[in-house]
Amino acid sequence: AKKQQTQKSASLFYEEVKQGEKEWQQLVAMLDGDIGAELRKVAFVSYDGKTVLLKVSREQYEKVEGCLSDDVIAHVKKCSMQVFGKVIAWNYSLSDN
Repeated sequence: AKKQQTQKSASLFYEEVKQGEKEWQQLVAMLDGDIGAELRKVAFVSYDGKTVLLKVSREQYEKVEGCLSDDVIAHVKKCSMQVFGKVIAWNYSLSDN
């Protein structure tokens, strides 16, 4: 019984760490053009219920931010509502490469 409990705790921890990743992938898949192409290249780190944390290089950061026109932002918000049930934010963790 103890071994089962340990496995259950480990699986709960794993799901907790990856919360939101499936939804993020669905959101990115809904995005066409440059923003979709750029977001497919970044690494999902975490989701806290409000904000997705993405690991990016400085170059990736600049490319993603450069895609964010008012129209693109409105489309991302609409897709976010469909996938997450709310508008989410995203932040960046800059990597050295």
